[in-house]
Amino acid sequence: MKEMANQTLAKFRRIDCLIASAGILRIGNNLRTVIDTPLSEWETILQTNLTGTFLSNQAVLPAMIAQKQGDIVNISSVSGRQGRAFDAAYCASKFGFIGFSESLAEEVAAYGIRVQTILPDAVDTPLWDQNGPQSMRAALALPPERVAQLILHLITLPRDAFMLNTVIAPFKGRKKRTKDRNT
Repeated sequence: MKEMANQTLAKFRRIDCLIASAGILRIGNNLRTVIDTPLSEWETILQTNLTGTFLSNQAVLPAMIAQKQGDIVNISSVSGRQGRAFDAAYCASKFGFIGFSESLAEEVAAYGIRVQTILPDAVDTPLWDQNGPQSMRAALALPPERVAQLILHLITLPRDAFMLNTVIAPFKGRKKRTKDRNT
């Protein structure tokens, strides 16, 4: 992550924004209960999701503090608010993500750095494939572009505003009629 920050600074001489989107659901395609989760799998998921976010955030902070401005958007999950069976490590990492982001936001606000966290619900990404044969690649999932649009909205808010733990979810509105209205 330090190398990522150094390369960005070398090319652009500043870092205005970081989007941290680390996420693995599980190792392999097997649903596991907590009792059946190997410690190595638990550690890998927390290292990737939570420690990876910590390291990427930490790497950009010196540049943002020196600039007295920056935006960090950490992508958690609705699973960071509600535990789900067979996803204990993922949920724990995403719960931790929220607490980390809220703490960091308090620490760096005085430097003009906004830290915002979004909590997507179902998004049509390959993450669903980690469920293996049980994969229910969401029929009603958001396209990734919706999350990107939300991120763009967050980083372009006026500097005196931010959004706290914004959930983005598929809208389950009325179903379209399939019959012809004239019959």
